[in-house]
Amino acid sequence: MTLGRRTSLFTLVLLFGGLGSAGAIGQQPRPPLPPSDEPPIEAAREALPPGENLIAPPPAGWVLAYSDRDDDRSVYEYIPADQNPDDPRDILAIEVLNDAKGVSPAGLLERERRAFEQECEGAVAEPAQDRAVSGRAGARQFLLCGKARRGGKGQAVLRQVVVGQEASYIVERGWRGEGFRGSALPQAVRALVPDWHRALDQIRLCDTRDKARPCK
Repeated sequence: MTLGRRTSLFTLVLLFGGLGSAGAIGQQPRPPLPPSDEPPIEAAREALPPGENLIAPPPAGWVLAYSDRDDDRSVYEYIPADQNPDDPRDILAIEVLNDAKGVSPAGLLERERRAFEQECEGAVAEPAQDRAVSGRAGARQFLLCGKARRGGKGQAVLRQVVVGQEASYIVERGWRGEGFRGSALPQAVRALVPDWHRALDQIRLCDTRDKARPCK
């Protein structure tokens, strides 16, 4: 799926069909990060809700530009404060899927890849790699879109999925800009990818009830 404002641009059924509506212990969806008008993430960690929590803070100077939630999923998008929220270049996107039963990281990535290719001309997907998060099963994949079917922009997305006890999570770092062909991503953009990997390596899945995954 191409990157950006999923609920307004793309069909969420591609992501959430068959996942169900309740979490593993019936909890309502909650944001992995506080909205911009709430305390900073470091302060908010001291009062995280009981249970499983995704810790994926945005880069310094980024703000919450869009969010949406219902019983099945939550979506959050962060962008640099100086970029246009209606047409950002750089994006951190986070999704929380509230039923992880029967879902595997490989299955989530495959579903995402198919949706991405449907919305893109000339999509390229590098091989997925197993990448656990806090001891939970996860996987990561880098995708390129030379020309989005809507808007015509080029896109690059580094996607991390992780299957927790109560939900599945998708975290993406991405770029949108001038179109390109095949894997000929502009060099200046490709140079950002190592930083994206390092940022995704910092994601944690903690649990206030599990001493092996403390929320500290």
